[in-house]
Amino acid sequence: MAILSRLCAAASMAGLSLSASGAEPFSYKGMCEASAAAAIDAKHFVVASDESNTLLVYERENPQPVASLPLAGFLGADKSDLEGAAALGQRIYWISSHSLNKSGERKPGRYRFFAIDAQNLPLKTVGKPYVRLLDDLLKTALAQKYRLDAAAARKPEEKDGLNIEGLAAAPERGLLIGFRNPLVHGRALIVPLLNPEALVADPAHAQASFGEAIELELNGLGIRSIDRIEDGYLIVAGPTGDNGDFALYRWSGNAAEQPRKLVDPGLAGLNPEALVPIPGKKNKYVLLSDDGGRCKKSDMSFRSLTIKLP
Repeated sequence: MAILSRLCAAASMAGLSLSASGAEPFSYKGMCEASAAAAIDAKHFVVASDESNTLLVYERENPQPVASLPLAGFLGADKSDLEGAAALGQRIYWISSHSLNKSGERKPGRYRFFAIDAQNLPLKTVGKPYVRLLDDLLKTALAQKYRLDAAAARKPEEKDGLNIEGLAAAPERGLLIGFRNPLVHGRALIVPLLNPEALVADPAHAQASFGEAIELELNGLGIRSIDRIEDGYLIVAGPTGDNGDFALYRWSGNAAEQPRKLVDPGLAGLNPEALVPIPGKKNKYVLLSDDGGRCKKSDMSFRSLTIKLP
């Protein structure tokens, strides 16, 4: 059974340029390491940091957070390296890196998959976190094919290490998991997760079910964010390690088709790791930068750039 239905390929192939809205990035206060985000409504979005287990809610172009959701008790950890978010209706799913830390140590708190209810503020958690996602994946033939067991034993930004940074909605209420690392024959790896709802509803008795993996040509870059858009997906691609350039790609969602690179709207100096659609504004999105490398405790902030697709 095909995991991804054919979306509007003609639209994804047309017009490869995009524009930035506004000359300067906009700064939001309260965190530095914006690593995952999702829209709540036309005005609000929620952001995770890879250095904290507290979600912050912002009103678009209001620099101060308007709400928060502490998750340390719910997740059983102070820091889980949260890296990806995807909305399915009013539910937002979140995924951590499922990687070793930079010292090569396995920290149990970094292996989390969970959901929140974003129908109204304040936000609420849903069910319980699922902690065996990587264990389930490593039992599959897919993991054997791509040697993910060896990757999981390496540091996340080491060559052929394992590092999850993308999560996106897929058909039939599934999700797509996007890997920053490893690359497969130089291509970025996507693994469909078929039963996210069951995992958070009854984690004690559930087991993750995966679809056929997809390899995407991103010119040697990994997936730093992947998001469902009107006619397919928008991918933020970046280096598997610490240094390198970022790029934006548009993908139809068809596993048989490769993404098309978009003209850079001015990403230099940014470290884009999250993307938020602007509800009601067709083809308009906000890129969020993980600014941990330039963070000051006296002025914790991250930058955003609004872009418009053709």
